[in-house]
Amino acid sequence: MEPQGYTKLSSLGVEQQRVKVVISLDEVPEKLGAGFRLTARFITDKKDGVLLVPRYSVMESCDGRRYVLVRQNEVYAKRYVETGLSNETHFEIRDGLSEGEEIVATPSAKMAEEAKED
Repeated sequence: MEPQGYTKLSSLGVEQQRVKVVISLDEVPEKLGAGFRLTARFITDKKDGVLLVPRYSVMESCDGRRYVLVRQNEVYAKRYVETGLSNETHFEIRDGLSEGEEIVATPSAKMAEEAKED
């Protein structure tokens, strides 16, 4: 890995933070050649048997705590949760929510404002 990151201006004029990573492949695909671009996923940890919720269902309060909106008797309530591992699609929920509870998969800011504290 390179010793430090760098800033690059994208074609849309957005500054992006980047770092070069050098990897080696155990198996090289036949059609892979010099200068080809690859997409890679780096797995740093893995757990089985954990409670997962969609990434977009987890919101963050002004004080940095994360919460989900839980449905309780036709009303939505903010439930603060402790998150663990995450990826591009899901969060692990370590505490604050139980299997089978109904949450809003993609809440809006308006829903969050109107939800009562749990």
